[in-house]
Amino acid sequence: MSVSRTEPRPRPGRAGFTLIEALVAFAVLAMVLAVALPLLAGGLRSVDAADRRLAALAVAESRLADAIATTPTSFGVAEGTDVTELRWRLNVDPVAANAAGAARLARYEVTVAAPGDSFESGVRLVTYRLLMPEAP
Repeated sequence: MSVSRTEPRPRPGRAGFTLIEALVAFAVLAMVLAVALPLLAGGLRSVDAADRRLAALAVAESRLADAIATTPTSFGVAEGTDVTELRWRLNVDPVAANAAGAARLARYEVTVAAPGDSFESGVRLVTYRLLMPEAP
């Protein structure tokens, strides 16, 4: 018993896509890409902005931790630039004083901004620290 295989014969006039069908397919593909590419670009810009904000937050946390660990507390404003070119500003202010006039509570504020941005648009961290009385 032998099985013979016959190739299907294309019907006359229907051997492939017509030029019009191919052009319509390319036009539909172009419209889909025209809508999808701006959405993709916007998503990439959002990811880039989130990365920059995360880097600024890391710098702010680091500066805040360094300032809180410093003893004795030095009040005032300090500014600088990080190795990543982010600008930072540290402001330490006394908030409450005891009867002798010595500060009992300090407010720490760190602001980090990109090189061309103002500090008002940057990342800001604020915390308070209870100050221990100095030994006589």
